[in-house]
Amino acid sequence: MRLIIQEHRAADVVALELWVGVGARDEAPPERGFSHLVEHMLFKGTEKLPRGFVDEEVEGAGGRSNAGTSYDYTYYYMLLPARRASRGIEVLADMAFASAFDADEIVREREVVFEEVRLGEDNPSQSLSRRLHELVFEGHPYGAPVLGDPTALRNATRATLRDYYTRHYVPDNMALVVVGPVNPDEVRAAVARSFAAVPRAGYVPRLPPPPPALDGARERVVERPERQTFLGLAWAAPELGHPDMFAVDLLAHILGGSRSSRLNQALRERARLVTSIGAGYSALARGGVLSVTTQLEPKDESRVEA
Repeated sequence: MRLIIQEHRAADVVALELWVGVGARDEAPPERGFSHLVEHMLFKGTEKLPRGFVDEEVEGAGGRSNAGTSYDYTYYYMLLPARRASRGIEVLADMAFASAFDADEIVREREVVFEEVRLGEDNPSQSLSRRLHELVFEGHPYGAPVLGDPTALRNATRATLRDYYTRHYVPDNMALVVVGPVNPDEVRAAVARSFAAVPRAGYVPRLPPPPPALDGARERVVERPERQTFLGLAWAAPELGHPDMFAVDLLAHILGGSRSSRLNQALRERARLVTSIGAGYSALARGGVLSVTTQLEPKDESRVEA
């Protein structure tokens, strides 16, 4: 496991982040959404800690915690009083290696995920972003929905979820980041007690192949009840670590990263053709997307798209 420690003594607070190299890219079609559901389940009790342990161990100490899932990774974070750093590391390790996956909790949490999927579809901006990914990465794991596929999630069992969890949640596939007024030697000792006790699994990351090159323009029109049109344009872009990565990131910011950006000034402030417009760049391990998204009146769609 990789350990990163940064001493930061501006406040008596420590930030802990556990990064696991598993995400939507690692899911076979019958596992679509497993990374996301596993992320939820890690907060629902372990072999040592009962359901609600986050309220007691984190919020009860004046801290906060959360997690997130993406295409290439899943991460968990805790913000705690510095004196609780060692205990926070211990709790993260227990979540990472000994979560309970109680069958009743799986049923309840699956419904929470279904609601997240429904909310994402109801939100036109989120729905647009997902469909842009589907178009750019058609037939590739990066085109799959991070939140999950309802059919795959409905068929998930305790056994299949635990199998996915034990395959990917191993020290070789993790990085722990600790920032705050800490003693590095004490942090290393706490990590050794909590994480080093789990043997290395010889984990070999299996990155997906590079996405196939776009063979021409692709278009998708989705009928929705909103009165305004949500329009998105996307291009395949450099992957994480590519020499052009920072240039493309800068380009996205110049085009639509703020109210003073080029597209905002031209189409919103001067031409008054759009309600909002923005540009973004998502760099992934095996590919990337440069996108421009906007909200406008249907009558102006052809002018803005041109």
